[in-house]
Amino acid sequence: MRAQGQVHGRRHPVVQEPPEGAVQEPLEGAVKEPPEGAAKVPHDEAMRSAKEAITAAQEAAQAARLRRAAKAAEHRAEYLAVLLSDPGDPRHGTDTGYSYGCRCDACAAAWRRKSTGYRRRLKAALDADPGDPRHGRLGYHFGCRCAVCVAANKANKAGKAARGAARPRGSHGEGGR
Repeated sequence: MRAQGQVHGRRHPVVQEPPEGAVQEPLEGAVKEPPEGAAKVPHDEAMRSAKEAITAAQEAAQAARLRRAAKAAEHRAEYLAVLLSDPGDPRHGTDTGYSYGCRCDACAAAWRRKSTGYRRRLKAALDADPGDPRHGRLGYHFGCRCAVCVAANKANKAGKAARGAARPRGSHGEGGR
């Protein structure tokens, strides 16, 4: 038989239960009350400072996003300027050139080829799978004329008409829409 306090030949301290009715002292290092002399922070103030910290972090993240967007816009403008300054640039005639803002015939043709291919692939996928979640407004836009896509398109048009009727005349340019 093994000795009390040993498990699998290893020594372990024996845990003794406190007697009934005894008040247990908190574990060493556990703090119930702030140390003497420490200022007690009201709950509302602590919540306010936590919210302020979160707001500051969100503002910093937003500022970083804006800096990245500005840098990307600057890069696009430089790319377009170089592209437009050299008609012999090998990047002409690419969908990337078009996406950066070049509207020369070669770039526009490349963009049309790319988007036409995408539309054909998407329509083929929709035709092949009636359970595809893209059926609806998106499917109708890409040429699917199944019952789900037609109904979604009709509902979209009705919603646009209702929103247009509710809009005061002249709120969308001269004479409204």
